[in-house]
Amino acid sequence: MIIDVWLVTLSHYTEGGDILDRGSNVMFVRGLFYGLLLSFGLMPTLGYGHHSFAAEFIREVVTIEGVVTGVWFRNPHIRYYVEVQTQSGNTEIWDTRGGSATNYQRRGSWTRDSIKVGDKVIMTGNRGRDGRKLLDIRTVLLGDGTVLPPGALLDYRHTD
Repeated sequence: MIIDVWLVTLSHYTEGGDILDRGSNVMFVRGLFYGLLLSFGLMPTLGYGHHSFAAEFIREVVTIEGVVTGVWFRNPHIRYYVEVQTQSGNTEIWDTRGGSATNYQRRGSWTRDSIKVGDKVIMTGNRGRDGRKLLDIRTVLLGDGTVLPPGALLDYRHTD
């Protein structure tokens, strides 16, 4: 509608009025206009596609030791579920999270098979907000003494 008014006005002020023949040029310009309108309309929402570190984690660093009970090596964040024995003898399941699987694989030496269900691990990272059993992974020591390379663990989510 708006584009049609613009096209009529434009063709009226061109020599002879036939530069835009109301055919394919009109369809092209209309498609371009609506494509740009859609692009600019979606642009503000692109920045809201992700949460901040502070939304889920606090700066307190904790270390947990346990056995991996679940592996979720996919985007947007890798996850390992770790069963931890408390001082009172009870068990807790911790949801430990890292960066994107793609970034870890690109940096090398951390793959889908680096940590498997049943592996004993010691993980250090930032504790989850509100006392949740949630950990943002910083370092991982496997039961066989392997330390996952720090270069694979570091990503741009951390600001300290």
